[in-house]
Amino acid sequence: MSDENSRLSDSYKWDARHYDLQYNKFTEDIPFWIGQAVKSGGPVLELACGSGRITVPLAKAGIAITGLDIAEDMLERAKKKAEAEKAVIEFIRADGRNFDIGKRFRLVIVPFNSLQFICYSRDDLRSFFDCVKKHLSEDGRVIIDLINPPVKILANPPNGRAPLPAYPDPDGRGMISVVETDIRYESDAQVWKSVWHYKIGDCEIRAEELRMRLFFPQEIDAVIEYNGFAVEDKYSDYFGGKFRTESHKQIIVCQREKA
Repeated sequence: MSDENSRLSDSYKWDARHYDLQYNKFTEDIPFWIGQAVKSGGPVLELACGSGRITVPLAKAGIAITGLDIAEDMLERAKKKAEAEKAVIEFIRADGRNFDIGKRFRLVIVPFNSLQFICYSRDDLRSFFDCVKKHLSEDGRVIIDLINPPVKILANPPNGRAPLPAYPDPDGRGMISVVETDIRYESDAQVWKSVWHYKIGDCEIRAEELRMRLFFPQEIDAVIEYNGFAVEDKYSDYFGGKFRTESHKQIIVCQREKA
């Protein structure tokens, strides 16, 4: 590292302020989630709600919603946003693979590729779906938003490198540039790994390891069925487009299998 304060983190969401500045311009999925929440009639549980990017707009739209996340920093930021917007939201700190909040919901949502950062193993997936099942009403739905792994990811050369969008430093020190390095795909675990380097000028302030589990279309459908759910719909985008080979997203609507 070029700065003594730099450190390598294995946490994807290392700072809620930085996370917001990186992703606050991404809003194209919010109308989709509002539409699905209204259709369900609520209440809604959002897993891996982070800093409330989706949770707060849903609450403002009149949806009864609970947000769950394991990161305390993210939840504190989400609570402040909710207070500023006068949005009534219950936030719960828990692991998406192991929680029991004693409530059932008409809709459980897992937006923005979050399942790929929650579940890496079969045991993770089994625990995750068991928790969802425990908290879903009999006629409820769960919607999971995933990447459809493109061939170019698998073909990417080892130790690849790519620039990522810059954003303003929340502490006012200028623009933060981000470069992704050490890009590699571990086929045995189906995990995409890389290191994100954050710099202000030539000074690196942080290096963070990204680990993202990839789920292929037939695989995730089988996982869903194996864990007691059925795929009701699969979309390619947030506008309800039909899922196809070239689709970048897998947005999967699932329902509990009938006994």
